[in-house]
Amino acid sequence: MSDEIVIGGFPKNPREDVRVVISNFKGHDLLGVRVWYKDSEGELRPSKTGITVRVDLLPELSRLMEKAKEVVIEKGMLDEEDFVLEESEEESEDED
Repeated sequence: MSDEIVIGGFPKNPREDVRVVISNFKGHDLLGVRVWYKDSEGELRPSKTGITVRVDLLPELSRLMEKAKEVVIEKGMLDEEDFVLEESEEESEDED
């Protein structure tokens, strides 16, 4: 894999986005979740904030994220409906 594959992202605040990217470094397939910031020219640049793990760890990360979802719903921090994709979001995912 020579190029990064941008899976998606979302705004963290007016100056920063969070991006999920699959890449390869020295023969290792990696999953990155990183904060990107706007530089002085308005270009998005990766920050040092985030994590990068081998893609073989994705099932464990996914299990932990599912557990986090359960906990925040149980604690009333978010509702189950907050995790339902709207139709326009589902369509854009299907196109990828």
